[in-house]
Amino acid sequence: MSRIQTYLLREVAGAIALSVAVFLFVFLAGNVVQGIGDRLASGQVSLGQFAELLRLILPFAAVYALPLGFLTGILLAYGRLSANREIVALRSVGVSFLGIARPALLLAVAGAIFTAWFNNDLGPRDRAAFREKIARSFAENPLRLFRGGAFIDDFPGYLIFVEEQEGDALRGFWVWQHDAEGRVDLFLRAERATVDYLPEERSLLLTLEDGEAETRRPDPSYRERPASGTLVSFREFPVRLDLSAVFGEAGARARIRRPEYLTLAELRAEIRRDPANARPYRLQVQRNFSLAVAVVSLVLVALPLGVRVGRRETLANLGIALALGLLYYFLAAVSNWVPAEPPWLAPFLVWLPNALFLLLGTVLMVRASRA
Repeated sequence: MSRIQTYLLREVAGAIALSVAVFLFVFLAGNVVQGIGDRLASGQVSLGQFAELLRLILPFAAVYALPLGFLTGILLAYGRLSANREIVALRSVGVSFLGIARPALLLAVAGAIFTAWFNNDLGPRDRAAFREKIARSFAENPLRLFRGGAFIDDFPGYLIFVEEQEGDALRGFWVWQHDAEGRVDLFLRAERATVDYLPEERSLLLTLEDGEAETRRPDPSYRERPASGTLVSFREFPVRLDLSAVFGEAGARARIRRPEYLTLAELRAEIRRDPANARPYRLQVQRNFSLAVAVVSLVLVALPLGVRVGRRETLANLGIALALGLLYYFLAAVSNWVPAEPPWLAPFLVWLPNALFLLLGTVLMVRASRA
């Protein structure tokens, strides 16, 4: 590799690494960390568990940070080279556009291969481990989900308030059972409670002790306070709490094998096991590879834009990168909104953003090479 190629490779690789790191931080700080940060602040997870969960949620952010990082890094690196007139100098000594673009293309292919492996192996395994880590923390101490002096609305159909907390001891449980529209049909108050984690059902069994239960008759229009119904005392009252919201699952039933938590080998096994109902698993395989190809698609568009735009201002190039990235991910998200029929439509939409960006990138590359 010539000295010029080595210089370009170093410049581009540095910009890509910095951009990926920035996007990882943004995605982690803006979305994912907020969920486990709240659990750390409330004592639901320890500091050591927080650090482990933070490591395991990196794949959630990396899926999107890698393509956007390559896009932004290419725009920043080649935009700076163009603004400093280095592109003009290279062209004047006989270096072709493809020669200037070669380091970025090599990095894009390597990034696509890495992203494909990441999306099909490491990422799913870490996502599954993240959920299991949360589950184990609740199994060790289910009371971590409850906090004294705070309302807990993590459980569908229930609102819970705990009066006091002294260490691991909780006293004074208030439980409102409500319908989908938030209207209360049962109110429970107990002096204390025990909590058992049911791993097979991914739920908690909250056994209220020494309390009262009051049924409610809500007004259909919900304009007035609900009328009191039957009031009874109890020694024990079991309440089963679904952990679907806590685990982020569309139902906390046992071991639902969500496609995004499965490696490529596991996805293929699920497809062979039940071909008739394998549509979600087939789509997940295509999404994993489509996001890998996105690295090359976005780089092909970014290369000629970075060379031709040639703006020194970082914010200008970041704005272009974000606009292109948002357009790509908006088109990619459309595939999640389509119905099951016809069966070819969702796979078509999965690959449509790559097809459009590859076509646009090829046209821009050809025009840039002739300039």
